[in-house]
Amino acid sequence: MDLAVGQPAQRHLPRFVGFIRDITRRKEAEEQLRRSEAELRLAQELANLGNYVMHPQGGVPDYFSSQLHRILGSRKAPASA
Repeated sequence: MDLAVGQPAQRHLPRFVGFIRDITRRKEAEEQLRRSEAELRLAQELANLGNYVMHPQGGVPDYFSSQLHRILGSRKAPASA
């Protein structure tokens, strides 16, 4: 719920006006947005799973992309970007 309270301009006894609003739909929409953003981040990470560079017989024998080093848990940094 959202509550707004105000005081009307008058010279008599103090009075207050309150407005109560149901924000259930807004909260549900915010949660759906959070879930969608999390799913998008996961989809982007999964899309990058196939983007690796590995040259085991090349000039640099064990060069891997930084993403592959991260997944393999390797601490060795790639030879070049």
